[in-house]
Amino acid sequence: MTQYIFVGESYYNSRMKGMVKKLEEDGILTDGDGCKLIFVEGQEVPLMVVKSDGGFTYDTSDLATMTVRMGEWNADWGIYVVDNGQSLHFELLFAACRKIGFIAPEQKVTHVGFGVVLGEDKKKFKTRSGDTVKLRQLLDEGLERAEKKIRTKEAEKKERGSGGLLTEEEIIKCRDAVAYGCIKFADLSCTRTNDYVFSFDKKEKSTDCDSALIPLL
Repeated sequence: MTQYIFVGESYYNSRMKGMVKKLEEDGILTDGDGCKLIFVEGQEVPLMVVKSDGGFTYDTSDLATMTVRMGEWNADWGIYVVDNGQSLHFELLFAACRKIGFIAPEQKVTHVGFGVVLGEDKKKFKTRSGDTVKLRQLLDEGLERAEKKIRTKEAEKKERGSGGLLTEEEIIKCRDAVAYGCIKFADLSCTRTNDYVFSFDKKEKSTDCDSALIPLL
């Protein structure tokens, strides 16, 4: 495959029923408390392919994606960029697919894990209502805080009678550079595989972040 193909998760739904039937016929599935499972050597936790109520799971969906990506599309290398919380899942998935034959010996699959952003409570970064923080929300808050800080400094300069006040256009440009710069710095200054705590208040006081962005003010 040399072209880009973009398909949603629903694309694979139609493949799951037939795939499960084939796995049953081949004797791959093991019954356990009414569920249909795939056990992988060396692992106590199995993949759950069919729930006790007959429903499918994320494991079923991920197995189906493999039949398409590595089978029909014949990909040389499957790269899954997902947070580290899914490490065991992908270890099981890849091993099961090797066992079943969904991944050929010459094909490669890799989980590229990354840490997650945590709030000051050391839990996944969320809004006060418990919702996931959208990037747009994060950037908007950064812009708001940066502009407030810049305008405060400009007011202090004006009160002291200092020259070199920024124009309105310069304030907006400076605001954008500082806000986006601090957020990028917070993300890129950490090791990819590590979780990190994000706090606007701490980043505003951070010596490293300030030293990196002072030239923009």
